[in-house]
Amino acid sequence: PVILVGHSLGCCAILAYIDQYNVPAERVVLVAYPMFWEGIIETRPPLKAYVERMQPLNFESIKKLVEHFDIFHDTTDHILSMRNAEYLKETLGDKAVLRISNTYDHFDVPEIPELEQELVLEIASDSRFCFYAGNVGCWHA
Repeated sequence: PVILVGHSLGCCAILAYIDQYNVPAERVVLVAYPMFWEGIIETRPPLKAYVERMQPLNFESIKKLVEHFDIFHDTTDHILSMRNAEYLKETLGDKAVLRISNTYDHFDVPEIPELEQELVLEIASDSRFCFYAGNVGCWHA
């Protein structure tokens, strides 16, 4: 089984990869997914340029390729509002579980939060391929 994990813009990369290359996955974990950019891209020109080049995602196609989605979002996220996670959950429907915390802001923390760590270890120990894309770097197991 293929498991893909993305953080912030890494979520966009993971979903674009699935969409563009028709990659089936057993599980996709999306941590702090950015859907709405209000108040963010105006102050960050490189991010604005990146976002403007992003292709629209075909969520119907993505849902057919992925068995299960885990969405992580924190109520204290200073970059992205809860609206991002709520929209994504609504878009992905019953295939998605929304996991909300109120401790880890944008998940830019020196250690992986306990909840995320537990899930990532569970996923990595149970799959042949696990890939993480995010702000901190990439790893695969």
